[in-house]
Amino acid sequence: MSNEQFEIEVFIEGINKIFESDHYQLIINTLSMLYDASFFFIGKARLMLFKDLLIDKWFMKLFNHWNNTVRQIFHHFVLYKFLFTRRSHLNWSKFDKNESSLIKKQLKRGVKMEDIDRVIFDSIEQKLNEIKMIVEGDTTLPYSFLKLYCQSSVVEYQNALRLYIDWDKANLKEVPKTCSPFTEFDLETMT
Repeated sequence: MSNEQFEIEVFIEGINKIFESDHYQLIINTLSMLYDASFFFIGKARLMLFKDLLIDKWFMKLFNHWNNTVRQIFHHFVLYKFLFTRRSHLNWSKFDKNESSLIKKQLKRGVKMEDIDRVIFDSIEQKLNEIKMIVEGDTTLPYSFLKLYCQSSVVEYQNALRLYIDWDKANLKEVPKTCSPFTEFDLETMT
């Protein structure tokens, strides 16, 4: 199935319904599936899924979710898979061999991967700034009621970001696994 045949709107509608349920096990499994499949979303489909849905609509609730595992998986997803390129490479437009290959492949399909990554990166930074403003006491923002979760989420994200920076500096290809405090068995038996 080509990217043009994939009905991204229907897919997004399904993901949206799962997130609306606020069932943490469904959200964890959905985020894990999206994490594993993120490579397949390019161009318009990537912008619709990542920017329009995951950032514009669900970022605040997932980033500051009441469940620690949901937050942890979402933070990991944001850092390692929201962008095709490493953050440090995007800032300097200096791409490694793998990223350059992806850029060329997507360009053949009329997709400017760098531009999409920059739009997504800027949107993430905007949401992170809003969260910092909430933590600092701004009550005019729509999600200021999440202040309690925002405070711990920022600390957790900063820790995850430090690990990301270490991973990036080491120039490792293998993306680290999430370190959930629960096993799959724990998640299945918690009802």
